[in-house]
Amino acid sequence: MEPFFPVGSKENFLFERGEQKSVKKLAKSLGPTWKYANYKSNPIETKLNKFGYRTKQDYLPDEYYLMLGCSHTFGQNLHDKDTAANMLEIQLGTPIINLGIRGSASNAMSQNLQRLMMSSYKKPKAIFAQWPEIHRYTFFAENRATNITAAGVNESKLYVFKFLLNTPKAFQKASNHAFEYVNSLGIPVINYSLNSSSADYFGIKEIDRIDRARDNQHPGAETNKKIASFVMEKL
Repeated sequence: MEPFFPVGSKENFLFERGEQKSVKKLAKSLGPTWKYANYKSNPIETKLNKFGYRTKQDYLPDEYYLMLGCSHTFGQNLHDKDTAANMLEIQLGTPIINLGIRGSASNAMSQNLQRLMMSSYKKPKAIFAQWPEIHRYTFFAENRATNITAAGVNESKLYVFKFLLNTPKAFQKASNHAFEYVNSLGIPVINYSLNSSSADYFGIKEIDRIDRARDNQHPGAETNKKIASFVMEKL
């Protein structure tokens, strides 16, 4: 059994789908002092492993730490050096397996971890768990993950999202189950969130977003430094 669900394939890219146009607009509106204004001379190369994750290893080494979360953990629109995963790997001198999935939900974190626990691979020394907003759900399919989120609802997903919203506490129960499972395995877990609603819901630390990535939305390098510092303090 593979250690986790594949969400894509091995590839390198400089821009997310459709992102280049928005970056050009941002560079024009924010001016030459914007950190990413010279995006052509300082490109962000995103490298995915054979399972579609932004991590160096395809398979698990003998010793490693595991990071779980959504696009914030993935390092959306950030250079490798500016992601918390990379910072922590350098500080700890131990591989960090980054299983951040863009747009994903809490249930994706627990399902990926459950698959790992059922496999014959070594278990992590500790888990760094970044909890997304609770009103999301992820479906693992063949080499991909499909996410149901408020921000990403289109016509094809609208019916499913409305059904889940109208099912009493469907999202809450899924999030509770995920949180309880991740924290029930006897593996040290450092829990945190980057939004106040999830932090309040789970009763965990909220990491304040103090800067932004190239899309001007996701957490930036300084925020990722705060994440890395928080994890190191807890370790």
